[in-house]
Amino acid sequence: MQKQPDAGRALSLRLLPLYITICLQGVVLFNPIEKAYMLQIGFSKSSVGIATSLYFLAILLTSTPAGILADRWSRKAVLMLSAATFSTAYITFSLSTSPSSYVIGSILWGVSSSLSVGLYDTVLFDTTKESVSSSDLYEKVYGQYKLYQGLTMASAALSSSLIVKLLGMRWTYILTIPFAILALVPLYFFKEPKSYKSMGKVRILDLIATLKTAIKNRHSLVLLIGANTLHLCLMNLIYTFRQFWYVELNISATFFGIIVAITWLSNCFGSLLERFFRKESRHKNGKVASMAIMLACALCLAFVQNIVVVVIAQLAFLAFGTVVTIFLSRELHDVFPSNVRASVSSMFQTIMCATSILLTLFFGVVSERSIFGAAGILVVGCLVILIYFIKIKSIKIEQL
Repeated sequence: MQKQPDAGRALSLRLLPLYITICLQGVVLFNPIEKAYMLQIGFSKSSVGIATSLYFLAILLTSTPAGILADRWSRKAVLMLSAATFSTAYITFSLSTSPSSYVIGSILWGVSSSLSVGLYDTVLFDTTKESVSSSDLYEKVYGQYKLYQGLTMASAALSSSLIVKLLGMRWTYILTIPFAILALVPLYFFKEPKSYKSMGKVRILDLIATLKTAIKNRHSLVLLIGANTLHLCLMNLIYTFRQFWYVELNISATFFGIIVAITWLSNCFGSLLERFFRKESRHKNGKVASMAIMLACALCLAFVQNIVVVVIAQLAFLAFGTVVTIFLSRELHDVFPSNVRASVSSMFQTIMCATSILLTLFFGVVSERSIFGAAGILVVGCLVILIYFIKIKSIKIEQL
């Protein structure tokens, strides 16, 4: 009875440098006012959509090579390379005074994201499995990751409001840089999992053949990938364009930090909700309830032009969306062995980014006239398709 708590404490201690890194990288002070700043330096709403699509295009082109590099070289080294690239992107942002220079920063940000976005959850999964010999604690660990990330980003968003009021929007970019550089320090001391190396390297052609066979023979796996893809696209859409609702309702940029801080708490609430569903062994019911609430929130975002309703709807949408993210992440990682997990995760990110490019371009165009109405209905329509994917994906998938 004592073994599991001891193993859990040892796992938490091992993951501490990674959690500190996540917190430092979560201090993105410009996040609450980014879209307002972009509009200020010459972007239109549709060109913001184009810039966002270029960000996803950078991820699309580099995420698969990054995942293969992580599997064949070192996951920790790739994460450190990502941290260095984040710093470079933020420096570029802080020096930008026009859309063209800002887009360069967006592309660098996309490259740095591709090096880390699909890798953090892979490292968390492998470290958990290596430390306690099963993936049973992964949902708890991933929930803690989302909790710390949410608290850090909420704190950074509150600080952003003060910085904007005292110094201006550009300083939120400048003051983000030191935190990005400091993230390299705890990451250096993180003890990465070695299980993927002990299983041997997999040739790229063999990896592609394995994935092709898996998708061909497992209809449920295709649905799982589809559900993960569409779900993360919708989460990214709300995270990326949530400021458009505030701009549409003529909210001052000074208050963006406070509002975004509230919505960033969604990660914390989502982590606590997932813990409740996991404790009560209600994974399936948790997904169903979460999707129903997300649909109600999407309808509010489509039709209710009230800032209080919009903020509550965004908070609830993202909180229950976090619950679904954690459940789907466990299901996807459980399917593949450790020595190809980072590669598969990055390929999945590539699919997600390809979908996000189309979705953000279309969303940027339809939101040019108004974020309410057609733009909101687009979110509702995608969510209905996602619910259908999750509803019919009922066959348990065995590990490859």
